[in-house]
Amino acid sequence: VVAKQLNLNTKQIVAALASYKGVKRRFEYHIKTPKLVYIDDYAHHPEELKMCISSVKELYPNKKITGIFQPHLFSRTRDFLDEFADYFRHSKLDQQSFEIVALCTNGDEALAELGKHQPQLALLDIDMPGFNGIEVARQAKILSPNSKIMIWSCYPSYTGFQELAQAGVKSY
Repeated sequence: VVAKQLNLNTKQIVAALASYKGVKRRFEYHIKTPKLVYIDDYAHHPEELKMCISSVKELYPNKKITGIFQPHLFSRTRDFLDEFADYFRHSKLDQQSFEIVALCTNGDEALAELGKHQPQLALLDIDMPGFNGIEVARQAKILSPNSKIMIWSCYPSYTGFQELAQAGVKSY
């Protein structure tokens, strides 16, 4: 309809649609082989996340799905924390392989929950209010010595890998 209003002819419309590759980071395939599929989607709202996972489950009903959720903005994560937590707790993604014991909005909460739950794995952001992820990792070695620490970040590159390793971080 819009193309016709712009006085484009059918041949121009068909050519444009044939070359359209979609919106970047919206269900974007990076790998698509019989053994492995890697899809990137910028689902940053609980409803978008739900729809993305639902689509993957529908397209690949007999495949194991491994998802990596990267909170993009602290403010968005904070604003939708209850909705994210509710979705992850009740999504039946694969409840036998993991349990979320706490969702924290700052480093102080993360330290308290680490001491309380002693999780096998703690996922932290480098840039958190209060104690940052690196400081939480340092203190986690004392509070929860058996927990493995993984740092997530939106930074495209990070130069403090030695500092992360010294803090006991196992993965970035």
